[in-house]
Amino acid sequence: MNAKNVSAGIKVLVVEDDNDWMEKITKYLQEEGFLVFQATDYASAKKTIQSRKKQYFDLGVIILDLQLPDGNGMDLLNLILPLWNREKTKVVIATSTGWVSEDETVKKYPYYSDFITKNISDFKGDLIKAVYRAIQEREDARHEFGISG
Repeated sequence: MNAKNVSAGIKVLVVEDDNDWMEKITKYLQEEGFLVFQATDYASAKKTIQSRKKQYFDLGVIILDLQLPDGNGMDLLNLILPLWNREKTKVVIATSTGWVSEDETVKKYPYYSDFITKNISDFKGDLIKAVYRAIQEREDARHEFGISG
């Protein structure tokens, strides 16, 4: 199956406070055909995630930075969990080297789909692979639970 066919119409929320990283991540995802929404801080991400309850805003994947100027991504994960339909929305954590380890995150928040480090040479490749893995998990869960749309 063509990757563009898989990504067509899937909405991705990118939560990232660094303008350069936001630009890169958005570009990479748009090149793959995803519909990208942006939040540059905890407050705007919270508002966007809460508005996703409306049918027109069904998020497929959330790309989540853990260091935000007005809160942190781990707190945002706590906010997401009660609202989150794990069969419909997957979370990919993207963070800088050294801020938090994947092992630490797995122990506290086992519900995310993937964990990637931004400061690596093939970030684009890792990002795209992580998003497609999240989409596959989403589709597998939707099939398992008989969810359509």
